[in-house]
Amino acid sequence: MSKLMKTNTNKYRANIFKYLLNSIEFEDLGGVELSDHQKIDYLFATYEDEFGKWNKKRYPNNQERLAQWLMGLPSCISIAFTYHDILILAAQLHEIDEIPKEKESIILDNYFYHVAMMLMKLRESLTNNK
Repeated sequence: MSKLMKTNTNKYRANIFKYLLNSIEFEDLGGVELSDHQKIDYLFATYEDEFGKWNKKRYPNNQERLAQWLMGLPSCISIAFTYHDILILAAQLHEIDEIPKEKESIILDNYFYHVAMMLMKLRESLTNNK
């Protein structure tokens, strides 16, 4: 049985950051390539415009607010959202063949909150390395 990588390792973070950056989608750019920093800025600007500023009272915690927005499947990011696809993605990110049965519910229950946290860490990382 394969072990899951800790989510604070450099390897895991590199895997999920690459996945998230590749998941950000743009319309009407005419094939123009954007930098990673531009992609994450676009994502967070869209989040603030569509959800963030309107739901601060309902969800005072920014990570929870971002997770709630992601659960609504926003058009600017295309991440896994079915249980099956989430478990396949988790196995890929952890570089194992499949997720152990005893870990499945933990991964599924926390998926959108984890993605929200990783998006916030990615933004922080790109801002610090600017």
